[in-house]
Amino acid sequence: MRPLALAAGACACLAAVKLAADRAVRSYEDLPFERTVPLGRTATVDGLRLHYLDEGAGPAIVLLHGLGASTFAFRHNVPALACRFRVVAVDLPGHGLSGRDAPDLSLSAQARYVSGLLDQLGIERAVVVGHSMGGGVAQRIAIAQPGRVAGLVLIASTTDRFFKRAAAASPLLRHLVPVFATAVLHNRFVRPLWSRAAVFDPAHLAPEVIAGYAAPGHVRGSVAAYQRLMRDRGRDADADLAAIDRPALIVWGDADRIVPIEHGRALAAALPQAGLVVVPRAGHWVQEEQPAEVNRLIADFAARC
Repeated sequence: MRPLALAAGACACLAAVKLAADRAVRSYEDLPFERTVPLGRTATVDGLRLHYLDEGAGPAIVLLHGLGASTFAFRHNVPALACRFRVVAVDLPGHGLSGRDAPDLSLSAQARYVSGLLDQLGIERAVVVGHSMGGGVAQRIAIAQPGRVAGLVLIASTTDRFFKRAAAASPLLRHLVPVFATAVLHNRFVRPLWSRAAVFDPAHLAPEVIAGYAAPGHVRGSVAAYQRLMRDRGRDADADLAAIDRPALIVWGDADRIVPIEHGRALAAALPQAGLVVVPRAGHWVQEEQPAEVNRLIADFAARC
């Protein structure tokens, strides 16, 4: 009976923690989506509002952020790149100031939303840049619409090996998302500790920077969207990297503790036309810590595509 009692106690404890986390989420998510004020532009793609920035002129560069982030992650990149290129940075579905109610938040579905936005913007061909989870979306755009992608820049990109479907579809993991997200977004002690895991030098994480990353979490439905993303990730077939016959630049921080550099080496080996650049003194948020170097790498690569 003891194992059954322990299991029952664990389930009761998990239920209590989840209930407390749900209450905290409801308290933190104090901004109704309909009251959000776009910082850039918006478009409706398949019934979902997508928020995006569109600056500059010339060959197009599309910037896709990572899990839980937004276009804020590219605030050091958009102005610099827009001096030579047309730069479109997108809040992916369920993130930033984009809609939370997409029926499918798998990476493949997010790729279709981005492609639909590019159709509306008249962008037929672009260099697609993806950071972390955005790299997984970028890979799927290149597979589904190879003619649209002039080249890929994958910055500390997640891979199918890193984010396995079995883990993504785990009911237990989905139930723990509100606990984790609440701790990161709501708790002023936990949030800096998590953020420091993403950088080499914590000096880059001033309070206003952490607040900028966390701000979209105030929009109602954010944590629920992260839960559905974890569930829907299980719908994705493994990306056929060998089918991506486009130039690719893999950029990784030498101190990435979230997606280790071994995944960058594996990406570079799997993509037919890829090169790997390791950026020193940078963690997972490479473009946050070394924006000038990242801008140089993207601009030089895009100019060759």
